[in-house]
Amino acid sequence: MNREDEPASMTRVSGSRPTDADGFTHSAGGVAFRETDAGFEFALVKSHTGNWVLPKGGIEPGETALEAAVREIAEETGLRTEVTEHLGNFRYQFRASGETLNKVVNHYLARVVGGRLAHDPEEHCACAWFCSEEAVRVARFPNEVNIIARAGEALRRHASAS
Repeated sequence: MNREDEPASMTRVSGSRPTDADGFTHSAGGVAFRETDAGFEFALVKSHTGNWVLPKGGIEPGETALEAAVREIAEETGLRTEVTEHLGNFRYQFRASGETLNKVVNHYLARVVGGRLAHDPEEHCACAWFCSEEAVRVARFPNEVNIIARAGEALRRHASAS
């Protein structure tokens, strides 16, 4: 795994959100997957606003994007994972406290190696396993749909190579 996907050094420019020199906040998360007799399944969490999303969150000081992704997946789903590859990142804008913020999210494909799927009730109202096609259908945001599709393609590619 290379470090091209790691954020640049962070400073606190706006409130308590760390930002880089270009004004972007950085988060990381991923597509936690397991293999069943029926195929691969992906873990998604349901936000309190009713949206099915991928687990993700802020990168802590001194933490790499990869380390943050593994931590966030564990915190939000109860699953222990091992990252198998970087799926890419995306940038978007959102509003918080009346301010427009720019965000970069790094996403990883992460094989489940332990734990039990259970959501953190402070962050989400549910979590569930979905097959690749259903995960693409229920995911709320187009950028996450794209990441989930990439995860499915990567798993099919690896399966056909073995």
